[in-house]
Amino acid sequence: MSVNISIDKLKPHPINKNIYGEESKEIKMLSEQIKKSKMITNLIVNQDNIIISGHRRYYACLILNIKEVPCKKIIFKDENEELERLLIENQYRDKTTEQKAREGQLQEKIERDKAEKRMLSGIHPMDSGPQGSLLLAA
Repeated sequence: MSVNISIDKLKPHPINKNIYGEESKEIKMLSEQIKKSKMITNLIVNQDNIIISGHRRYYACLILNIKEVPCKKIIFKDENEELERLLIENQYRDKTTEQKAREGQLQEKIERDKAEKRMLSGIHPMDSGPQGSLLLAA
């Protein structure tokens, strides 16, 4: 469900800038598109109004002095789920090699954290299937 949130209550996710850097050219072009079309696609925010998806739209709206933006609020179970969503939402954008490398580093960190949580909880990846489902070569 979409809700309008005051733009001054939104905060960019710090990881986004670390991965994608400054994008002033794209933001300027996007602000011109928003001005012409008067359409803004929902930003995705977490329970604390931190932007997960829509950073460029957020900055374009700031340029245009738009006071409220449509948002979809999602409650994530943990930081890794939030970061995975940030990466997924950016999977189809044009990226530099450097941005792709930083995404890969973040994905690797997320996977290490998830593996560590599984180890600490005593869950083994092979334990998730039904008993007796492992086939051995004869």
